[in-house]
Order: sequence, then C-alpha cells, then structure tokens
Amino acid sequence: MKRINIYTAGNMKSISKSEAMNWRLDVQYKLLKLLTDSDIDVRFYHPPLFYNYEDQNHRTEREVKEWEINHLKDSNIMIVNLENVNESVGTHYELATADASNQSGGNYIYVIGFGNPDQVHPWILESLFRIEPNIESAVRYIADYLIY
Repeated sequence: MKRINIYTAGNMKSISKSEAMNWRLDVQYKLLKLLTDSDIDVRFYHPPLFYNYEDQNHRTEREVKEWEINHLKDSNIMIVNLENVNESVGTHYELATADASNQSGGNYIYVIGFGNPDQVHPWILESLFRIEPNIESAVRYIADYLIY
C-alpha cells in the first residue's frame, strides 16, 4: 500500500483553534472521499491538533517548531491556506523549510497553495508548486496529479 503524508499550513495566530481546523478537516474529508476506492494510505499532519494558541500544550517555542518541521520534512505534500498567510511567521518558516528541502535534493515536498494570492509576498509565491483558487480545486489537483 502506498503511503502519502500531507502537512497542512496556514495562519493560526489570529484565529481560534476551531477556525484553524475547519479548513484542514474540509481538505481531509474531500480528499479522502475522492480516494475511497484506492489502496493509498493518506496521513494528515494538522499542527493545531497538537500545538495551538488556546491549549498552550508546549513548554517552549522550540518544541513547537521542531515538531512541526520534523513532520513537514516527512511529508510528500504541503497544503497552504493563503488567507492571511502574511501574518503567519510559522507558515513562512515552514515554506522556507520545504523550499530548502526541495532545493537540496532532500525529500521533495509538493507545496500547493489555495486562496487569493494577491496580497502575498513574491517569495511566498515562488515557494509554491501550484496555486489553486479554492479547496475543491486544490484537492482535485492533488488527487489527479500528485497521488497516483
């Protein structure tokens, strides 16, 4: 059975844990629905389930950073919500990590963004493999082109 690890990234600081998880669970549900008849094992890494601003489960920021980066490096696909991404230093760091991994010949991580990129810094845009306008088209692209 083929295994695919998907890391979800996006602004978490100025929204609730529930809001941070809503789009992630929507992506997970829609993608798994498309893959119901396949023999592909898909694992999702949703950072807000483990570390978030409401629960404060961590002792140091390094713990959070190392956990997130380790799971990102283990992923095949990174899905980035571009809404308010400029406010998220963590997402910038994750994008830089994926970009460095892709440039250095490490594990290649396909970085798929969705949403309106009009207000996004050009370096963020350059870190994306592909941009889709919404969750539905991002999920369809991932299912059709990246998971086979």
